[in-house]
Amino acid sequence: MYNERVANVIKKSKPFKTGDLFVYLAVLVIITALFLSFVILPNRTKTSGFSVTVDGELYFSFTPTDKSLVIADGKESFIERKDTEDGVFITVYTLADKSEYNVIFFDVKDLTAKVTESNCSTSHDCTFTPEIKDSGAIYCAPHALKIAPTSSDGFSEPTTG
Repeated sequence: MYNERVANVIKKSKPFKTGDLFVYLAVLVIITALFLSFVILPNRTKTSGFSVTVDGELYFSFTPTDKSLVIADGKESFIERKDTEDGVFITVYTLADKSEYNVIFFDVKDLTAKVTESNCSTSHDCTFTPEIKDSGAIYCAPHALKIAPTSSDGFSEPTTG
């Protein structure tokens, strides 16, 4: 089955033909364009504030630039606020008996949000979630709490990266 003539032709040929190089170049251009469009040059809007929902229901929205807190109707008893020089701590109770809570720190200088304390589980995963600014979201699954940035255009979809 060994064909010596075919083996000699393969040995004497170039490792890459001109057509191969064009294909590799086209793939490289496509990868570079996708990288630029999704990683380097995404259209990121600045946050105008944050919305906090529990079980899909809006509890409040907070605007760090002017420290304004807008609490949804009927949710006043679920929210406690403590102002500091660097920002605002807001405690969110997810049950009326105040047995489940998350403490969220809104930094008014960096315009970020972070969960600093919670009694949601033994590991308190939401307190280890990095702070969010213009994108992303913080979730506390046991309390069904979600913190997400908003922009002047409305809700900003979370991104990763």
